[in-house]
Amino acid sequence: MPFSNRAAIKEFILKHVAERSGATLPNAVPDSFDLLEQGIIDSLGLVDLVAAIEAGSGVEIDLSAIPLDELTVVGALATCVDKAVVAARSGDTTKATCKQ
Repeated sequence: MPFSNRAAIKEFILKHVAERSGATLPNAVPDSFDLLEQGIIDSLGLVDLVAAIEAGSGVEIDLSAIPLDELTVVGALATCVDKAVVAARSGDTTKATCKQ
């Protein structure tokens, strides 16, 4: 699993969406940056991003625990994925959740 920590996950998310969308992102993207509101990603792009995250981590991500208005927010998504990866590494499950 290449995602060693939340910062690496955030970097992966930003790199992936920039490559797929051709968008130029700011140098320092805050956790509150909403990819949908900024026009960087759409619903199909989100599906593509989640598939890439799952392929890269080997973990099926249960996104139902993230409120819809936070699903495309970089920080919220990175935190969710980090929790899922940590859970999977500890052997809890192969389908990890973002729930607290």
